[in-house]
Amino acid sequence: SLEYSMSKFYSQIEAKQRFTAIENICSEALIGVSCDGIIQSWNRAAEQIYEYSQDEILARPLDALWPREALHEAKTLWNTLRNAQSVYDIEATHQNSRDETFHVLLNATPVCDANGEMTGAVVGVRDCSQQDHHLR
Repeated sequence: SLEYSMSKFYSQIEAKQRFTAIENICSEALIGVSCDGIIQSWNRAAEQIYEYSQDEILARPLDALWPREALHEAKTLWNTLRNAQSVYDIEATHQNSRDETFHVLLNATPVCDANGEMTGAVVGVRDCSQQDHHLR
C-alpha cells in the first residue's frame, strides 16, 4: 500500500538522520567507502584529522589517505575487506591534505547486501600522533 511505502520511506530517512548525528559526534574519523574504494562519506572528525573538507575528498580513492611509500597498507586493508573480513586496531601511516604523515589506528568492516555481496565499507580512524607525542 501507499501508506506502508511512505512509512518505510520516512523510516529510512529517520535512520539516515540518526546515523548522521552519530557520525558527527564521534571523535574518530568515520569514512564510508564504495565497493570500488571510493570515499562516499566523511564526518567532522575526518575533516579535523585529515584537513580535507567533504567537498575536497568525496569521490577520491581511499588510498589517497596513505603516503606513496605506504600504499601496500591500503591494498592489504582492502583485500581483507573484500574477503568479507573486518579489521581491528591496525596501525598505519596516513597523510593529511598537506602531505604530512601521522600514525593512525584503523578499524574497518565491509558492508554487505542481503545476498552477502560487499557494497562498500566503513573505516574508523583514530589519530595516534598526539599519543605518540605524549609518549616521547
